[in-house]
Amino acid sequence: MARGGVVTILQTWLIDWHDRLGWGHPRWNGDMQQQLDEVVQALRVNLSWAAASHPAIDECAREISQLARQCEQQVTGERRPRTVPVGCPCGAVLRVTLDTPGVRCPGCGEQYGHSELMDLPLADRRIAA
Repeated sequence: MARGGVVTILQTWLIDWHDRLGWGHPRWNGDMQQQLDEVVQALRVNLSWAAASHPAIDECAREISQLARQCEQQVTGERRPRTVPVGCPCGAVLRVTLDTPGVRCPGCGEQYGHSELMDLPLADRRIAA
């Protein structure tokens, strides 16, 4: 709930949405919990527009999904899934978990589904110099 955390990240997305729509800067009212409630409501109200028109809606959805998982883990005490480096044939290293549904390689653009990711070889570990 501290500044720079979940509330601030969501507010940053709302500011971006307001800018793209040509609306004035949103105002934040109340304590952090009230601001969280306010920004979540505003994002939900404008979600249809964002899903249809915002060029970075995928990034927004990933970031909010990641925030939700982090919050759940904080509340439940669950540890983050362990990531493992796997190697793409192009030489790029992809960090995946057993739950990763799929990923696009940043090196060559190849899209891997879950089963294809599990078939990739483990990447060589590199020792920091």
